[in-house]
Amino acid sequence: MRSPRHPRRKGGRRLADDERLLDHLDETLRNEKARRLLFIARYSLIPKLNLALLDLLLRRQSRQGIYLSIDRPHKFMDLLLRKRDIPRQKLTYVDLVTKGTVGGDRVGDVKALLSVGGFFWLKLMTNTFEQVFDGMSGNQTQVKLEDASFLLLDNLSVMPAYNSESSIREFFQELRGLLERYERLQVFLITHGDIHPTMLSILKEFSDRVVKLEGAMG
Repeated sequence: MRSPRHPRRKGGRRLADDERLLDHLDETLRNEKARRLLFIARYSLIPKLNLALLDLLLRRQSRQGIYLSIDRPHKFMDLLLRKRDIPRQKLTYVDLVTKGTVGGDRVGDVKALLSVGGFFWLKLMTNTFEQVFDGMSGNQTQVKLEDASFLLLDNLSVMPAYNSESSIREFFQELRGLLERYERLQVFLITHGDIHPTMLSILKEFSDRVVKLEGAMG
């Protein structure tokens, strides 16, 4: 018969691994001056990396920002944030996964600022960020662009499957313009190492610094 202590030990290892990743990110990003950072991790690490970055930025660094989700519906993300006691009051969540427009829909303390029909249909690619935020939020967003200090985009590896190369380049060109207009904003991009070569090239061209975690964490 399996010992009842095994699940607890396994859970303890997971917690230790999560804390180790968080400490590693904290050390890596301490006093970081780059404004466009690209994280490359193995696919299985991406969900933990998303949460660890949010934990670091929102809890340890007490920053406020915007999470542009390509890979996680806001209801699911709210549950994960609650389980880890990650502060959510200073986060505006932009949901690009959930079908249907629910601008301003609140789930717990996380606001889904933007949710659109069709998987990964990016209105942000043809409209400026300011137009999207002003038009979809009804001025109800928890964090305004002018007050945000970070923008986190998760799992960008899915972009080529649903968007043309020209529209992806247009998106990152718009993102460059956003950084010029909002000087406090720091952008964190996440992808895995097996991404399409053209997409990886676009991401590296955009980024000031590339952080590879594929061999760094267990």
